[in-house]
Amino acid sequence: MQRPLLMCCAALWLGCGAGTTTFVGLLPDGEVTADGADASEAGPASDAATDGVGDAVTDAPTDTEPDATDDSALDALPDTAMDTAADVPGDTEPDAVRDAVTDTPITDACAKVTCSGHGSCILVEGAPFCVCDPSYGHGPSPETCVPNCTPTCAVGVCGSDGCGGLCGECDSLVCGPSSCDGCDSCGGGHVCYLDHCACASAPTPVLIVAEGQEVIPQTRLHLVGSQSHAPEAEIVKYEWTVQQPPGSASVFVPATTAPDPTFEVNVAGEYVFGLKVWDSSGNPGCQITTAHVFVVPDEAIHVELLWDTPGDEDQTDEGPEAGADLDLHFAHPFASGMDGDGDGTPDPWFAVPHDCYWFNADPKWGSANPGVYDDPRLDRDDTDGAGPENLNLAAPEPSRTYRVGVHYWSDHDFGPSVATVRVYLYSQLSFESSQQLVNDALWEAATVTVSSAGDLSVKAVTSAGGGPKITPNYPTPFPPE
Repeated sequence: MQRPLLMCCAALWLGCGAGTTTFVGLLPDGEVTADGADASEAGPASDAATDGVGDAVTDAPTDTEPDATDDSALDALPDTAMDTAADVPGDTEPDAVRDAVTDTPITDACAKVTCSGHGSCILVEGAPFCVCDPSYGHGPSPETCVPNCTPTCAVGVCGSDGCGGLCGECDSLVCGPSSCDGCDSCGGGHVCYLDHCACASAPTPVLIVAEGQEVIPQTRLHLVGSQSHAPEAEIVKYEWTVQQPPGSASVFVPATTAPDPTFEVNVAGEYVFGLKVWDSSGNPGCQITTAHVFVVPDEAIHVELLWDTPGDEDQTDEGPEAGADLDLHFAHPFASGMDGDGDGTPDPWFAVPHDCYWFNADPKWGSANPGVYDDPRLDRDDTDGAGPENLNLAAPEPSRTYRVGVHYWSDHDFGPSVATVRVYLYSQLSFESSQQLVNDALWEAATVTVSSAGDLSVKAVTSAGGGPKITPNYPTPFPPE
């Protein structure tokens, strides 16, 4: 805010005797001195620092007007708007900067900006800005000029970009036959990639998931790697990798080395697929290309059963009795069967038609209208190890409580298994529990309740003693194997 005119009067003449005149200077902080100089002056003849109340030209103690007012004898403008070169009348540029020692104007903020010797500096909204010479552009800041350059960085490559910058960090690298020190020591048409020297014309892996980024459980993905390419050779080798959700044991078909394999995602969660390629000259790609796929249940109720059998060295192999066989059960409230746990009341397990399991995988429980999806489906039955077994129910009946159980059908001589039950309600994981089971045991894991308004909730089932409800040697209606 501009000072009031009344403040511009900064000096008073006081008579102190015949023929004697004394000047009293008003400093910015309100203090006055006998010679009108500020407290930082070295003496009455010179000013060793900026004088906020000195005159506009010499800053001598004899000047009778402070810089905050227009010196009509010397300035065309007040000293707060002095020119940039000399404090002379007629120059309308403000003098925003003064040298703190000489108390003289500094030309402007461009005074110390060199533009790297390849441009000229101007002020843009008070800040220095270089107008660079032809074939030069701005460097790291608008106060520098560097040769125009197009950075050259292969994806995943670290080192110089050829324009004074870096493609990526490559710290702590040690030079050797298969590694590089720093970022520029490879030479010979090679660049530093991660911890080794890679050919600058290395092949590029291209990974496509035909089904997209989000799918439902039990989707068979078609992975495409055959569109990978190399600038100077052909792609001759592929290597696929995957990070799966806990409990998932799916494999690439026909193999991890196929250009375009398939992969069945049976467990809900995130999968991260990776692809690395080699060309016919033996050069590996400079990176492993990745793709993320999210497997999300789309039913109101989705139940997964997975198991881990330590005694089975290869739980991914397939075939009769190739692994332990556990079964998922999902029982309707109307289910009534044998009293297998001996508590005096009928159990729901193996009670057809109201227990949904491998023998009754698609029961009809609710409406006869085929457009009402209130019946469960056991969509996957696994008999040779690891699982999962998946059950889905799109429109559960209101005011019902369903029961979830696990039966160890046969260990096929692989021993105990750790069973895991996960319950998803409207795509959200709402329950997960694991228990070790032995052959023929039955574990009643949880109940899923549907309110009259259709709200869903899940609760763990416990025994009378507060632990898991597991019944050993549970009888079944089927003959033993």
